[in-house]
Amino acid sequence: MALTKKLPDKEFLLERYKYDSDRGVLISKTNQGAGKIVGAHNGSGYLRIRILFKGKSQTFKVHRIIYFLETGKEPDIIDHIDGNRSNNHISNLREVSGIQNMGNARKTKKTTSSKYKGVTRRINWKKQWTASIGRSGERKAIGCFWSEDEAAMSYDEFAEDHYGKTFALTNEKLYEDLLVNKLSFIFYSSCRGHFGFKNSYKFTIENFFKEVTMFKRFKKSCHIKYSKEETLELDKIENWLAEKDFFVVKTEGEWKHNDLLNSHAKEYYKDQLKMFTKEVGEIPEKEFSLFCEDDYLIRSDKNLSFYLKEGVDFLQKNPQALCVRINSEPNKKTEGATKINDFIYRQDEDYTPYGSTLTFQPTIVRTRDWWHSLRIINNNLHLLDSVHCEILSGQVFKQFSDDESPFYFFDPEVLWCEHIGEKEKLERLNGITNQ
Repeated sequence: MALTKKLPDKEFLLERYKYDSDRGVLISKTNQGAGKIVGAHNGSGYLRIRILFKGKSQTFKVHRIIYFLETGKEPDIIDHIDGNRSNNHISNLREVSGIQNMGNARKTKKTTSSKYKGVTRRINWKKQWTASIGRSGERKAIGCFWSEDEAAMSYDEFAEDHYGKTFALTNEKLYEDLLVNKLSFIFYSSCRGHFGFKNSYKFTIENFFKEVTMFKRFKKSCHIKYSKEETLELDKIENWLAEKDFFVVKTEGEWKHNDLLNSHAKEYYKDQLKMFTKEVGEIPEKEFSLFCEDDYLIRSDKNLSFYLKEGVDFLQKNPQALCVRINSEPNKKTEGATKINDFIYRQDEDYTPYGSTLTFQPTIVRTRDWWHSLRIINNNLHLLDSVHCEILSGQVFKQFSDDESPFYFFDPEVLWCEHIGEKEKLERLNGITNQ
């Protein structure tokens, strides 16, 4: 039995109305109202229209007519994805079940102190923001979080994982605006591995999925360096990354650490620039990029999403700042640095013997400026014969800011990275113990 009354025939409707896809509205084609937008709001926020069909006058919801005209389908329930019942763009309409439709109902009553669905504030708790979700008369706790935004993102992630993508993604625009639309993830790996272990990349990537809310929605790319003898290992890494929705770029080449030709540094700069090409697609268009090598694990006192948001917000508010780095654990040095806020320090000129500079620990960079820096360095690779690669990167990158010290890092007491490209650490991660 249908839950809603049947619409007039499609031919009848097409004679009288047309759908304006640009504005998401229904337009009259009849003589008296030709060219006018039809529909009036009812008390529940829907647009309705009265139609005389087969001698009987009835009211119908405008969004149902639009969906019928565009798809030819007449489902029992049509949901407004963004919760706005007046937004009748066809891209905002979808067929759902009754439970899904209720789950996507917008938060209309001020029953909690959060602006987001599924989020509540507990003032006396250390982690003040909690997320929970209701379904079929039951409410399930998702977790406690440091920030309201993080709780809202976790709500959506849980809803999608447990109830499907069409259920209750009412906070979806939040993480898209804050991170996914602004920050890309660029990963660098090789088939060579470290100390005989060739799976450090798995530990690094799995850690990101664990620590970054909605990491699966990020635009993710990986560059893999390989030699002719490593094609089987290349296929293995590429297939694993493809399952994680990575765009993979591969380069065949030979290099050695600490050789007289500085082949490792020169090849690495070439690989970095390759990730900012049209081959990679949309990634260079992101305003910011987080780059990371395959032998770092991010550690923090909070969910990493919180700090990535803080880093992106900081760079947006400070246009002369070029990057925010995550220091490695042994480098918890803050002497020679100025604390800017609760989470971020600025490198001053005496932070290192060489001044402030960019190093290749996990770092959020201003994408376009870093891309231009890589182009300049790649046109002058001979300089690496006399200048250390990280000193050169800082000297070039710094030219894109008017500040003398445009390099920043997260407070290593709250956010740091563990370098796992060491034999003992890889043995531990792989469950190998020395008796």
